[in-house]
Amino acid sequence: MRCGWLFGLFLLSGIGEAREPEVFPERGSQPFLGLDDTSAPTQVQDGRAQDIQNVKLSVSGAMRKRHGVSLPVTVGTDALALKDTLDISDEAFCAVTGLAYTRFSSGTERIIAICGSRFYFLNGVASWDQLAAPPITGGANNQFVFTTALDNLIGTNDVNAPIQYNGTTVSAVSFSGLSAANTPSVAKTTIFFKNYLIFANTVEGGTQRPTRIRWANVGTINTWTDADNIDISALGGQEINCVAELYDTLIVGLTDSLYKISLVGGADTFQVSKITDDIGCIATNSMQSITLSNSQSGLVFLDKDKQIYFYNGVIAQDISRLITTTMGGLSGSRLQYAVSADNTTEYILCASNGSSVTNNLCLVLQYEVGEWTKYTNIPANAMAHIIDNNANDQVFWGSSKSLVYRLENTSLRNDVGTTSPTTITVDTVDRFTTATASGLTVLYDAALNLVTGILVGAPIELVGGIGSGQTNTIADNTTTGLVVTDTFTTVPTSSTTAEVGAIDAFFTTKWYDYGSPARLKHFGEVYFWGEADVSSTHSLAYATDFSSDVATLSLTLSSSTTDAIWGSATWGVSLWGDVSDIFRQAKLEAQGRYLRLKWQDDDPDEMFHIYGSSVVFWPGEVN
Repeated sequence: MRCGWLFGLFLLSGIGEAREPEVFPERGSQPFLGLDDTSAPTQVQDGRAQDIQNVKLSVSGAMRKRHGVSLPVTVGTDALALKDTLDISDEAFCAVTGLAYTRFSSGTERIIAICGSRFYFLNGVASWDQLAAPPITGGANNQFVFTTALDNLIGTNDVNAPIQYNGTTVSAVSFSGLSAANTPSVAKTTIFFKNYLIFANTVEGGTQRPTRIRWANVGTINTWTDADNIDISALGGQEINCVAELYDTLIVGLTDSLYKISLVGGADTFQVSKITDDIGCIATNSMQSITLSNSQSGLVFLDKDKQIYFYNGVIAQDISRLITTTMGGLSGSRLQYAVSADNTTEYILCASNGSSVTNNLCLVLQYEVGEWTKYTNIPANAMAHIIDNNANDQVFWGSSKSLVYRLENTSLRNDVGTTSPTTITVDTVDRFTTATASGLTVLYDAALNLVTGILVGAPIELVGGIGSGQTNTIADNTTTGLVVTDTFTTVPTSSTTAEVGAIDAFFTTKWYDYGSPARLKHFGEVYFWGEADVSSTHSLAYATDFSSDVATLSLTLSSSTTDAIWGSATWGVSLWGDVSDIFRQAKLEAQGRYLRLKWQDDDPDEMFHIYGSSVVFWPGEVN
């Protein structure tokens, strides 16, 4: 059991005489800030975290554990339950390589998914329908890029011929008017810009054109002219990976450089100019257009040197400077397969961490507050931004296991559902032998009484006994059994315990010296304001003088009816109603010159908010 959150602390002015208690801070805490894993432990800005995971930040300074992801979604007027219907028997668990949302001029809304070799759309009755499509090569790395052009959704994946979807049928993009030598058989990326459909980094007539921009005739998507292309290589470019519109210009990201393309008309149509030759875009699906809280617009993208840049039309700035340790841990060989989405308040980039062959770590820039946090349990191979029927922005993501999810369902405390039980004790382990689930491991617990299929898509972690520490994904469930998608390295046995859907959230502070690094202090108590939507127990670990944790305290949080509402309450400012509901105190009883706190919760079916905290200490040793 663990917990949650420290509101940034700031120093008192004036330290009292020995034995007189002091409170840090004296006048309330600063707003909670995000991750800084770059600065020295004692130099991290007050309020920032040395490490952070599965935490949501508020513009008012509050913090909470993130909500769970879900399979059910709502689009338009349709309630859509996304289960495992992309799991087709002859393709087993196909990787979702394409995900897009579009609204046609008729008013029809569509979410489409490409999984393996198949093209699907949600039909509005909670199921995926397959549509006949031109050849699509399956494989997790064959990720699609989409653009909407003239009432068609255009897609390309750098492997197959580009396709178009008009809301009814899927067909190959026609390149009428082009000679065989100039007809693209493959394109890495695409965009609809200034009434021109554009493909970039093409293969034409069997020849790779890695820096080519080719465009259709104005106002069409299927009529082309041989001469309508530009090879940026003549200006020193390498391979085009990313394209996006910014301030009426087309920004082109190559491996090591950025270019700008402007519509000039006449015989030239477009004009190319270099922006920089020392910054580029490596991941095709990492580039997003965002607008900051100060109304400044720009493009965010991932560079090959494991840096994330923001380009505002004038300069490109490294906005990942405070998370260089995290960035350095990303897999260099898989940077190009990172995917991203923007929901108007957050830029979310999911990439492979360490030796992982899937995108197992999501870096979240909450640009309303200008801070980074990290999400786990979200192995996104494709992502998309949609607008639901309530005009809310949502992020959907597709896994390598045939599933499509909605990120942050505010009604959930777990990833994929709140259905009990959230913990199991294994009785037996078996393997399915059916045609659709051959060889899949199933964990049985006779005490279960589940609705069949209720836990599809949920993460599961072995937390005790043989195999402890391993994670997996539930592919399906019977009333008493859980079927997982991958083989366990160490097969669990009878009495192995597991948690389903648990979100491990934590926040680790800097090492605070409270203005006097040489002075010994007795840390007596921590006061904090916090609540949960249901009464639950979390933990607070603390350590002194760069040692391991001295102790871990259990903290109980209760639901309240105070004015301390997420997103609006501000520490030291808001009215708190019945403060007894949310005011808590915990004894530290530790001595040292530095203090670090770690708030954590890793238990299923728990949620919390922390609004502020303060530490009471005495100068000098206390017997």
